[in-house]
Amino acid sequence: MDPIKIHTIVTHRQPHWDEAVAKLLLVLFGEAFFPGVSTAKTIFWNAGSSTPDGRPALEWEAEGYILVGVGGGRFDEHPSKTQERKKDCAATLVAKYLGVDNDPALKSLLDYTCETDLSRISLPGQFKNLAIFGIANLGKLVNRFAGGDDQKVLDWMIVAAEAQYLSQKSFFEAKKEFAEKAVVTEVKLNSCHEPLKVSAIISENTSMKDLARSREGNQSAVFIQQNSKGQIQIHTNTVAYKGLKIYDAVRLVRAAEFMAKFGALNGEMPT
Repeated sequence: MDPIKIHTIVTHRQPHWDEAVAKLLLVLFGEAFFPGVSTAKTIFWNAGSSTPDGRPALEWEAEGYILVGVGGGRFDEHPSKTQERKKDCAATLVAKYLGVDNDPALKSLLDYTCETDLSRISLPGQFKNLAIFGIANLGKLVNRFAGGDDQKVLDWMIVAAEAQYLSQKSFFEAKKEFAEKAVVTEVKLNSCHEPLKVSAIISENTSMKDLARSREGNQSAVFIQQNSKGQIQIHTNTVAYKGLKIYDAVRLVRAAEFMAKFGALNGEMPT
């Protein structure tokens, strides 16, 4: 595919969460396919599968406009007179075109975006607020009270979408770093029925503690992280290890420090 130079991103008025995520993907990953897209301005058309002058979306693309969720373009998932509603949303169409649809850091973002775009999420009883306060629904509310400032709404949603992506990106970077650098051992406490996994690493990644205690990591009972400044944090996993207390973790660490400095007492870890 030959690159298409872009100076303007086009989407519909009162943009949805879907279009915000689609634009974010274009800005982050689209430069090789659409040179200029990372700094392109955004304009807003009326919703619909046709362009303002009736010309095909490809002609607008050739002039530097990339259409997202509007105008019947390659990233418009809406039905028209000639095609049914696509099973994708604008964001997943963009992701597939750019080759990032299988990026694990984007999976939860794309799954949520497509689900909220393709169907109305309805949760029963006490759970309904989870949908009411979901970011896709909040985007609709912001649109309603933004006084027609579509750019403000789009920018607000993009900030949220990028934060979610960066959080996931950091998590999966932590997974790779943990596998390469973490020191893991098992210890036995008299107060616990099963051996405890204790993991330690020197890292700057702030997602490391979540990774180490999750199934994506190794569900460490105790996780120790030191940064480049020498600051140390100790975390316990009270979800996988019920009843584990922070003082148990501190006792393990202090005992290990003692052994490293002076050797084991009778060849055993103090308990």
